[in-house]
Amino acid sequence: MTKPKIMVSVSRTSIYGEGVAEIIKLRLSKLSYVSRITFDLEDVDNVLRIDAFKNTSKEVIRNLRDIILCCEKLE
Repeated sequence: MTKPKIMVSVSRTSIYGEGVAEIIKLRLSKLSYVSRITFDLEDVDNVLRIDAFKNTSKEVIRNLRDIILCCEKLE
């Protein structure tokens, strides 16, 4: 049996602090296909990385924009 393939989504965000990052992690972790969520808030782009069992880019961007945060997929 093969392991499910993990897809990685990396996005630039306007998330500015650990508290906000934790709220976002809680919100996005409710998506059943997400396996890991990390932030690099020391990076100039406040990078959000999501490992998931399907492409999450559009859904993540929509979720963050719903709560008035900027999110843009990085290539």
